[in-house]
Amino acid sequence: MKNLYLKKLLLIILIYTTPAISFSQTSYEDYKGTSFKTADIFNKKEYDLKKEFVKKGLAWPAKYVYIRSFKFDGELEVWVKNDIKEQYRLFKIYK
Repeated sequence: MKNLYLKKLLLIILIYTTPAISFSQTSYEDYKGTSFKTADIFNKKEYDLKKEFVKKGLAWPAKYVYIRSFKFDGELEVWVKNDIKEQYRLFKIYK
């Protein structure tokens, strides 16, 4: 009886988790090369971001990113860091 209950429970868990796994977000690398135009745009933006990181003395790519948004002010702040122990440093404020 208990064994049958566990099998049913496992089946229910699998039924509900399988769609979540199959519809999970695709990675940037999978999306990056879908066409020549998008690949060129991604490469240009990546180059621009690398330049901004170097200009601000930050290491590329950032391992940790913290994004703050302020609806009233219409601002979005991007903070980055590369080690769990260091403090976040402001990368850019978008308005």
